[in-house]
Amino acid sequence: MPTENERKFVIKTPCEHDADELCTEKYKIAQGYLIATRGITVRIRKMISLFGKEKEELYFTLKVNAGGRMIEIEDKIDKRDFDDLWSIAVNKLEKIRYIIKDNKMYWDVDFFKDYRGETYMGVAEIELPEYQVEPESLPPFVKNNLIYKVDFNDTRFSNKLLGDARYACELLKELEKQVEK
Repeated sequence: MPTENERKFVIKTPCEHDADELCTEKYKIAQGYLIATRGITVRIRKMISLFGKEKEELYFTLKVNAGGRMIEIEDKIDKRDFDDLWSIAVNKLEKIRYIIKDNKMYWDVDFFKDYRGETYMGVAEIELPEYQVEPESLPPFVKNNLIYKVDFNDTRFSNKLLGDARYACELLKELEKQVEK
């Protein structure tokens, strides 16, 4: 089973324009959750490529925290299954994902959008090999826009929570108060 090992970094939202210029790929993502209980998440995701010819991909994902690791199983699904599951999904969110290459590593840089399409939260994340704790370095884009480096077990920054704009904005205010101290 594949083990998910991501590190997240909260970044400033005004840098979205820079991410757009640096990216090698760009996607509009809509996702919703079918099950989100302690240690188990089931979600569906629609990814629309915004580079070149518009291409839509649909996914069903199971994440389970077991044996001290996060196991992630993801598979493509068809439009009918996605539409039926979307109708019962909760905690729906939309974001734009920019893929930024730094040396040999690829960063997923997500900007969460509210119901008006305005950005309210930025998160850069990198998928690391299973036993690697930190990225070898932070690309200048992340380093120059860094607000907060998320601890590995800090569940406050899960996508299902950040999909709630009010929650995410309150969390940002909390982080800003910590920085001021």
